[in-house]
Amino acid sequence: MKSAMRIVVAALTFFVAAGASSVSSVAAGPSDESASAAERARVLTTNELHSLYGNRSWMWKDGAAYFKVSKREFTSSVNSGLKASYADGVWFLTDQGRLCFRATWTAVGGSSISLKCFEHRTDGKNIYQRKVPDGTWYVFSHRPIARDDEITKLKVGDHVSARYRRNKRFVTENAPTPKCSTNGTVPLLCHLFGR
Repeated sequence: MKSAMRIVVAALTFFVAAGASSVSSVAAGPSDESASAAERARVLTTNELHSLYGNRSWMWKDGAAYFKVSKREFTSSVNSGLKASYADGVWFLTDQGRLCFRATWTAVGGSSISLKCFEHRTDGKNIYQRKVPDGTWYVFSHRPIARDDEITKLKVGDHVSARYRRNKRFVTENAPTPKCSTNGTVPLLCHLFGR
């Protein structure tokens, strides 16, 4: 309950800082209406984005990400078992209203580096979000906040670490190890690790 209240307070603080004077309970319309409104809206400042994401966890259906303010650390954990993965990286904000995270995602099958960005705009009533470069604009937060708004999935604090450690341990224990051979297919790894 306290976490939900903090999000409401953060969103209200944002709207007051944005100079909005009227309250709107407009429900999310079709994406073309959101896109039109978002295109006319102004981008969120880095300070506004920092107040929304800093030291919060973004809860997803199959995992979560944590935006730690110290050193701008980004950690994430998704799925479990053979589909388990985790990510280590950094997050940053841009003057174009973007929250971005660059991370190395690791799973049993290997790892890869990924950069993802989400753009944010506001018309003083709603906050709009889309995945860059070609995501569809949608209402991230209504004013007042609706129960199913995406912003309600931002929880104060680190809700990732326990699952992150569990996934990292599972991935490490279940990752395939290269086999050494006499034909030299993996000579450097064999030399380094003697396998």
